[in-house]
Amino acid sequence: FLALPYLYSSLDYCTNSIILVMTSVLSHRLPVTGRFISTAVLKTKWKSDVIYLYQFPRSPVVPNLSPYCLKLETYLRIKNIKYEIIESYRLKSEKGLMPFIELNGRQIPDSGIIIRHLEKHFDCADRLTEEEKGVARAVDRMLDCSTLHAIQLDRLVKNGNGRLFASRAVSGLPLPGFITDRIGERMAAIMGRRMRGALGRLSDEEIRELLKIDLTAINSIVGDKRFLFGDIPSAADCSVFGHVASTYFLPYRQTLSDALDDDLPSLKGLINRIRIHYYPEWKDPQ
Repeated sequence: FLALPYLYSSLDYCTNSIILVMTSVLSHRLPVTGRFISTAVLKTKWKSDVIYLYQFPRSPVVPNLSPYCLKLETYLRIKNIKYEIIESYRLKSEKGLMPFIELNGRQIPDSGIIIRHLEKHFDCADRLTEEEKGVARAVDRMLDCSTLHAIQLDRLVKNGNGRLFASRAVSGLPLPGFITDRIGERMAAIMGRRMRGALGRLSDEEIRELLKIDLTAINSIVGDKRFLFGDIPSAADCSVFGHVASTYFLPYRQTLSDALDDDLPSLKGLINRIRIHYYPEWKDPQ
């Protein structure tokens, strides 16, 4: 009995550390500080022009729960760039963010900055018109500044979904249920505050409506095309896939999944085409 206070104190410390890391899975703007930040190149014996992709471990249900990790790996697959994955919950870039890459002995953080660097290094920029470039940028910023936050309401904050998200079946965390439940509840509280801070004092129904408006806008851009701008997927398609697929394929119903199944066939078709063509090892979850 005398040891119980120390046991609970240790449990609190470990739980808080995991919560900090897991909330960073959901947003690239939640940097992690501490001794696991890397300012030096970690892969000292690197191969020329091979991408070393540092990202969160695989989830049992999607390749990555982080929309930014999924976005970046999808881009590498679409552009046929050779890469190797280094999975970690602890390592972070010099900016405290995940994912990050190392290329030819140089660390590059932030998925957007990484993609722009790769476009120049491998001469693989999307062949878009000036108008299409403007649309792509607008979609990317909408996803980062609006859609990302609205998704969290049903993905994590409401209906006990924080516990579902943190469960071993979804997150892959090798922890007992009573610990993942606690982690999920704390994550839901943290991300709920962040969501409210980003979207203001909107009601739950107003946030869900905002999410539907965002998703409908993307669905309208896709229309009867295979991808946003035609038959070839772009970096903007990778952003859409990262945000939408990392939520749609979770094993519980949400506003986003209902909207895609009921009203947004073009957007649903886009994410399924990318999943089937570029992730052949990812079996149909339905």
